[in-house]
Amino acid sequence: MAACNAARTRCAGVRRIARGPSRGFRRVLYWAILAGACALPGGPSPLSAQVSDSLRAAMLERLERLDRRVGDSTGLLPDSLEEAEEDVTRDSTLLALLELEDYGLVEYRSEGASYDPMNSILMLLGSGGNSVLTRDGRELSGDSLFFDEAAGRLVTFGEVANYKAQDGNDLKADRFIYDLREQRGTALGASTEMGAMAGNWRVSGDFPSVSETISFGHDLMFTTCDKEHPHYHFVATRTKLTPSGWMVARNVVLYFWDVPVFWLPFLSQSTEQGRRTGLLPVRFSVNDIVRTSESYSRRVSNIGYYWAINDYADAQVGLDWWSGNYTALTGGLQYRWQRQFQDGRADFRQFWRENGGSELAFNARYNWQMSERTQLRLSARYASSSSFVRQNSFDPREVTQSIDSEGGYSRRFDWGNVALNAVRKHYLSDDRK
Repeated sequence: MAACNAARTRCAGVRRIARGPSRGFRRVLYWAILAGACALPGGPSPLSAQVSDSLRAAMLERLERLDRRVGDSTGLLPDSLEEAEEDVTRDSTLLALLELEDYGLVEYRSEGASYDPMNSILMLLGSGGNSVLTRDGRELSGDSLFFDEAAGRLVTFGEVANYKAQDGNDLKADRFIYDLREQRGTALGASTEMGAMAGNWRVSGDFPSVSETISFGHDLMFTTCDKEHPHYHFVATRTKLTPSGWMVARNVVLYFWDVPVFWLPFLSQSTEQGRRTGLLPVRFSVNDIVRTSESYSRRVSNIGYYWAINDYADAQVGLDWWSGNYTALTGGLQYRWQRQFQDGRADFRQFWRENGGSELAFNARYNWQMSERTQLRLSARYASSSSFVRQNSFDPREVTQSIDSEGGYSRRFDWGNVALNAVRKHYLSDDRK
């Protein structure tokens, strides 16, 4: 550890230094001195018969000094790098260093360390992933860490290394390599989890290049199945991740267990979560690309755009196409005015038939909690042709039930409740009103 002390001017480290003997060891040493004194030749000795209280107190006081830390009786502060049982003792010197501008704190922790001042090489030696480097809220751990200051390269060695970011998910890998000069890292045999497309995705593979501007992956496997052997997964030969939160993959294959069933030349998907403005994911099936029969009608839907107006309102518009049936324009707007306890939604669908003619359908709803005791609610649904809805809708509520419109007002008094409701039903099975 003497070599490590030469690096104290460059970093603040967590190191275990020698301390005084424990209280149990001190008592063993005390009785060993007594036994040795009784065993001395030369006839009877005062110690062999009885040790005086004053001599015993003097010996215990000497042994107490062996276990006394600096500062216990001298009033001096302990060394800034001395370790307590679990944390670093932060004295005035260390606190003053932490307050220096344009300097960052780097903490090292391991079972052992080796520093070569001639070549500026630091090695943290350990096992079981207990060699840890921490800086700016980020932590890198592994069995052993190798840092070449001259080359500006940090490498982990051992079975598994773990990287914990200040914001984000943990990343595990067989090996991490980071180049300080190029500000670029490499993670081989990496695995992590990421949230995207309203799901939690497990991602594993090699990342040859990871930087703040762009990252590249090779032979990446991603799936939402949490089993050790997932029921399905995707494999992308080449993958690119951008800082804006988009993933672009090439040569993507879908596997069910270990059997390839579908191939895509490329795939583009956002990796961010939450509401955000952008293109809607297009919906289609495998049969829409390769028809199994001539009578099958292809269908592509949800070709559109989503607009996150603010934290309380959003809107979207899309295009649907069904071969041999119709082309449709769909749209929707919803809002929630929390301060006024109001929320509502409105949707519309405009259809153009392949054989001519058009149809219109819309629905809307509105809720207002006027006070603690008063509530107003309205809903309206309309379709210009009930037969068209029965033939083309995939919503079981529209096919088997009715198109309902209703309104209601309720007021709660101390003596009871008063409610006014109005309902209109348009049955789809016949033309009853």
